[in-house]
Amino acid sequence: MRKLKKIFLILLTTAAIPLSAQVLHPVKKHIDCGQVLFNSPYTVDFEIETDSKKHITIDSIDSGCECIDIDYPKKIRGGRNFVISAKFNARMLGHFYKYILVYADGSREPLELSFSGVVKTEITDYGRSYPYEINGLRTDFEELEFDDVNKGDVLQTIVHVMNPGTKTVEPTIMHLPDYLKAEATPEKLKPEAAGEIRITLNSEALHDYGLSKSTVYLGTTIGEKISPDKSIPVSVVLLPPTEDLTEAQRLNAPHISLSTDTLDLGTFDGKDKKHGKIEITNTGKSTLSIKSMQLFTAGIQIKLNKQKIEPGKKANLKITAVREQLKKKGAKPRILMITDDPDKSKIIIHIKIK
Repeated sequence: MRKLKKIFLILLTTAAIPLSAQVLHPVKKHIDCGQVLFNSPYTVDFEIETDSKKHITIDSIDSGCECIDIDYPKKIRGGRNFVISAKFNARMLGHFYKYILVYADGSREPLELSFSGVVKTEITDYGRSYPYEINGLRTDFEELEFDDVNKGDVLQTIVHVMNPGTKTVEPTIMHLPDYLKAEATPEKLKPEAAGEIRITLNSEALHDYGLSKSTVYLGTTIGEKISPDKSIPVSVVLLPPTEDLTEAQRLNAPHISLSTDTLDLGTFDGKDKKHGKIEITNTGKSTLSIKSMQLFTAGIQIKLNKQKIEPGKKANLKITAVREQLKKKGAKPRILMITDDPDKSKIIIHIKIK
């Protein structure tokens, strides 16, 4: 009886010991390579993240195919990210699907990675018609801008998308604000097929004059998770209503003049910030009011020494560019200024810096 009890306890203890937890986490488990040129080597890089503080040992990697050469580090320091490179020799035409099994730290369950594509004798260049890539789709846009919108306007813009991958997708714009609607035609895109997305802006749903900013996301399936690589910045400039001025009122109105509407700050030259200045002059016959100033993107700081400018007087707009914030994707630094000049109620100042 005692012997049976002892065996039972050993079995319980053994069952309580978990298998080695997976410490490797790929940024992408599957990579769609799109078009691959026949008889040419093609390298697929899988970025791997680790959550272990200890050193990690990769015991082996099984590709299941002699056409794949794997390059990877045998030992990885704890907490470090690394890359597993798969060099694929495209010796057969047509669609392919390949997998890689990664065994690390004695784990019985491997990490499975995969990649797919289509081998062709000639690769179609989509760069001219679809210069941007968002979430694996080729597009002719990377941001949405609606300028000079008046209250009551219903505006539409059409953006074009193309599927360079090997699987059918459903292009969809996610997280739309209430003033935008989107409709994709066709609803599904087969490999190498093109379509369009019609974006409709309803200005009545905008509450504030000036600049409204939001971010939408381009998905390939309905309900997929959002992430920064799928993001599309949206900007809308709603103009304040213009007054019907008499000829006498117009002659006596304020008029704005800028020393420049494109400020070239040159290069950062290793500095974290770069400064510049624009002079604003009122060349009209009544007081000029700068009603608001807004930024299209992060990375720019502004300081205006006065918002009311008497006739013939000047104001200084100091502008600071912040290098770290301007490194982000799609950064096009601009300033929106709304004034009571009847001829220039909206002014956009462009900032150039390298």
